[in-house]
Amino acid sequence: MTMALVHYGYGDLGTADIRYEAIASPIAGSADVVVEVLESPINPSDINVIEGKYVFQPPLPAVLGREGVGRVVTTGDRVISMAPHHLHGFWGTHTVAPGTEWWVVPDPIPTEVAAHLSINGLTAYLLLTEFVVLHPGDIVVQTAPNSSVGRWVRYFAAQMHLRCVSIDRDGGALDIPGIKLGLNSVGGASVAALSKSVVAGGTIVTYGAMSKESPHISNSALIFKEQIFRGFLRSAWVARHGLQITASRFNDIAFILMKTPFPTVPRTIFTLADYRSAFAHVASGKPGKAVFGF
Repeated sequence: MTMALVHYGYGDLGTADIRYEAIASPIAGSADVVVEVLESPINPSDINVIEGKYVFQPPLPAVLGREGVGRVVTTGDRVISMAPHHLHGFWGTHTVAPGTEWWVVPDPIPTEVAAHLSINGLTAYLLLTEFVVLHPGDIVVQTAPNSSVGRWVRYFAAQMHLRCVSIDRDGGALDIPGIKLGLNSVGGASVAALSKSVVAGGTIVTYGAMSKESPHISNSALIFKEQIFRGFLRSAWVARHGLQITASRFNDIAFILMKTPFPTVPRTIFTLADYRSAFAHVASGKPGKAVFGF
């Protein structure tokens, strides 16, 4: 049997019907790999799934958890999922997926870093490499710099010799010339501040909406500054480009990580059985990423 957090009904973190219970252990088909989960974070997209508001909603009941790292039962390799949507969630002691969907984590990369690679790390890397051609010395501005993706953006920017600056959620525009790229995970008025900070013809990419407000985009930004406003969804990018290209991006990320380790990030480890404390930690806004450890 496998112990897991099973999602039966939508709601917020305090009201959703989620149960810690024993379920049948995942059965591997001829092309599948069973993985023993080691760590899995609680991400904003997990909360959206619990609320029933995410773009991809697995049919209920479903095991929760969109990101994590585990160990292949048969070989001992540590792996993360490359799939656009990992159908059998990470918030259980074991998970399963086709062998082609797993990427083997190189030994020098710590487990606590690998646990955040498939969504947070990949998102940040693609935000800096897919939209604007950036050169050493270029400036990137972002909202929510202390979010998981925000920390990864700062890390990759430093390795690419870019300057990364930030706008507070309620902050105003920055008077810094030459900013080519703005990254938005908050929405609302912060997008207007990003737009005012970015040069004419520059690009603002929205990949999150923590404020749950639509981006404030002015006519001036569109007409007079001719700025480009884009959206980004990691799972859509993976589906569009395929697992082979996705694996090559993870190889690029691994090369960077093995040259310069990712900085230690404050986090709080919870057991699956103590999931209500983990959810309360997230809802409180306390510092430290909530992570399920096994």
